[in-house]
Amino acid sequence: MEISPEHRDKILYRLTALWAFIESGLGGILHALKFPFTGLIIAGFALLLITLILHYSGKNKKFIFTSLMIVLLVKMVLSPHTSPTAYFAVTFQALTLYAIVKLFGLNRFALFAGFVIAILESAFQKLIVLTLVGGFTFWHSVQSFIEWVQQSVFSSAGFLSVKLMVLIYLSIYLVGAILWAWLTFRILNDLQRHLFANRTLLLDDVNDSDTVPKSQRKSFIFLILMICIVVTGLAWMGFRQKDVLFYLLRVISIIFLWYYIIGPLLTGLIKKYLYKKMPSYQAKVDDVLDIFPKIKKVVTYNWLISAKYRFLERIYQFILGTIVMVLALE
Repeated sequence: MEISPEHRDKILYRLTALWAFIESGLGGILHALKFPFTGLIIAGFALLLITLILHYSGKNKKFIFTSLMIVLLVKMVLSPHTSPTAYFAVTFQALTLYAIVKLFGLNRFALFAGFVIAILESAFQKLIVLTLVGGFTFWHSVQSFIEWVQQSVFSSAGFLSVKLMVLIYLSIYLVGAILWAWLTFRILNDLQRHLFANRTLLLDDVNDSDTVPKSQRKSFIFLILMICIVVTGLAWMGFRQKDVLFYLLRVISIIFLWYYIIGPLLTGLIKKYLYKKMPSYQAKVDDVLDIFPKIKKVVTYNWLISAKYRFLERIYQFILGTIVMVLALE
């Protein structure tokens, strides 16, 4: 069945609203549902929606940039303390996928290439941040900590190493990117026949209190754990107490510089730019925010009713059901 221009505009608006929700609100839901690899899920879901926007807009440059601007503005409104790296990641994902699809068309190769590049960027970003904060001494100290644990437990060096752990970490993201690309191509082919299906929106029984906001506690615990590992590793390497203290002061100074000076400065510049754009997009941003409560119910509802399926099939049914029901919202 051919889609009318009015219906197409509605689809693109709903997809943009869902993309904005994924970037701004899905993390809290996944945390409440104890879903692993939240970052990978959000990045993959966002790329899937960008793909659908490219498909239904005919790879229209103006519309993808409009959608991106709406998503960034919503993110700024709902999460005013969002780090500049988060804004960069969202923009990188959208522009990378747009450029690759524009060059090669909307096919399997373009999707696999775009998803792998965009998702691995997210993985490498975390490794680069750790290296900038802790320096190469951090990785050496982690290696020493691993060796100390293995010798203490197994009385031998064992097989674990920093390189192997990083390789496993990147492999998880690589496999995740490939699975998301495959899932996106499947949904792209299956969505059309579901667009006109009458799905009953049984959302009244969904409890909104099941979701919780993102917390900084997780990042704080990770930071403390990282410092403990580094101190243990440096002690195992034979560093003097004065050298360990100097290194910790260096790490704390860099973290302080980023969180209280450089980060806020960059965020301020980004927000200044976005505030200038807000008047042109205010009505669209308000419309997106108005539909957020319904989208939250749809996401929670579809995750609960997809429980009867196993792993990948559950993810497929969850995503397909969420998209179809969001597109059906009034």
